[in-house]
Amino acid sequence: MHMYCSVCGNSFDISRIDAKATHPDLDVFCGLHCLMRRVFVGGCAGVLDTVPKPSWMCGFVGRRSTYEEIAERFFGWHGLRLSYEPFAIRLADGSRYIPDFYSQKFNLLLEVKGKWANNGKRKLSSVLSILPANSLILIPTHNIKQMETKCKKHLVFPV
Repeated sequence: MHMYCSVCGNSFDISRIDAKATHPDLDVFCGLHCLMRRVFVGGCAGVLDTVPKPSWMCGFVGRRSTYEEIAERFFGWHGLRLSYEPFAIRLADGSRYIPDFYSQKFNLLLEVKGKWANNGKRKLSSVLSILPANSLILIPTHNIKQMETKCKKHLVFPV
């Protein structure tokens, strides 16, 4: 599937399966360099001030997916501390949204997405309607695969 990078504007191709992990209302990135530029340069200072400050998590215990572990390690190697599932956001329909990670340094939420649950895209659209613009970055499958390839020799997961 043909896409355009939200940061550099370059076109790139990803598989249809990987494209399903993207969201029409959020940025997509051609590669890790653009993802990192968005995180480290395009922070969102001051927009999540109403959110309770998270307590920092140590280690990689209790992550729901290998993709989350890969993303956390990758950003950690680049000096970005992330808080794992730091809080819940109550939505108008009474359900909750729990972001995967929060960066206090850049005041950003990061969501790692491998496969959408039944109502996942609709739920994320509800979240986007109440969050300030540019306060959430989606990291879909194709970027996680790039992280894994780049850091493969360093990734060691418990069996």
